[in-house]
Amino acid sequence: MFGSGLWAPLIPLLVGAVLLVTGERVWGVSLMAAGFLGLIAIGFYWNRKLEEAMASATFDAQVIVSLPVSSEFGTDDERDSYRRLAEELERRVVERGAGEYDGDGAGEGSYDMYFAGQDNQRLAQILRASLKAKGIKARVEVVED
Repeated sequence: MFGSGLWAPLIPLLVGAVLLVTGERVWGVSLMAAGFLGLIAIGFYWNRKLEEAMASATFDAQVIVSLPVSSEFGTDDERDSYRRLAEELERRVVERGAGEYDGDGAGEGSYDMYFAGQDNQRLAQILRASLKAKGIKARVEVVED
């Protein structure tokens, strides 16, 4: 945090606050405005950096986990249960740096969870192992491009 440049705009904010308290309104307001503008600029800078990092981390592979449901779209309880499972699977995939959870959908008697990563075989292996450890039988399909 100290090397992030965040401290630079805080100095005018603090000095400006002190000047306002001592009665120097013009200088106090000016310095505080400069500090706020500096914080805004830093926010834009780090937001752009984050977007660039996310754009460079492209995921080429997709793995679909399909679970059976009792009706065309499943019951509310089934979907809720599978959403909790999806959150657990997402944590495991992200912890291992294998990819990310890309959403879900229900229909035609199954509940599908979509995962994306750079190595589809590794991603599928992690998902299969996680499901097996929980005693859940599901179809894990690797989508080839």
